[in-house]
Amino acid sequence: MNTNIIPLKGKLSFTQYQAIIKFLNDLGVEVADSEIDQCDDIITQEDIEAIMLSRKQIQMGLGIKNEEALNRNLLKSNESISKLAH
Repeated sequence: MNTNIIPLKGKLSFTQYQAIIKFLNDLGVEVADSEIDQCDDIITQEDIEAIMLSRKQIQMGLGIKNEEALNRNLLKSNESISKLAH
């Protein structure tokens, strides 16, 4: 397969990427799918594992409501502020 590579000076937004692909297709230029996953630098394997663990914990009834989590964080923040004040 004969390939050409066009280096870009910066990252493209998804909208820009779509516009360029459409433009090239309109010109009759075939564009192969990139072998590089676009999300590689966004989500790591560790993130995926943490999400899977969280889902399992929720299914087991170990989740807490958002309000409770916020209240816990507020309580910790207030305790930290009190310690600094004394």
